[in-house]
Amino acid sequence: MKRNEEYATDSLHLAGYLKAKKIPLIRIERSGRFGLFFFPKKEADTEATKFISGQALIEPRSFVTAIRELRAAVDRILDKG
Repeated sequence: MKRNEEYATDSLHLAGYLKAKKIPLIRIERSGRFGLFFFPKKEADTEATKFISGQALIEPRSFVTAIRELRAAVDRILDKG
């Protein structure tokens, strides 16, 4: 996938929301002490706008689970150094 077809965010909460909405996570890259999360732009744009504008709706348990999974994935990446 080309970079201009990807939506990137360093927000764990936004990434968790997108993951909970079943938008496929392409990859995670290290960005300092944090992760940079990549999703397909076409699918992520609308949902990211909803999240940022406070209009997002999500089942809380799936949101929390997605954040835990992403945090664990970032920790694994950071541990590899």
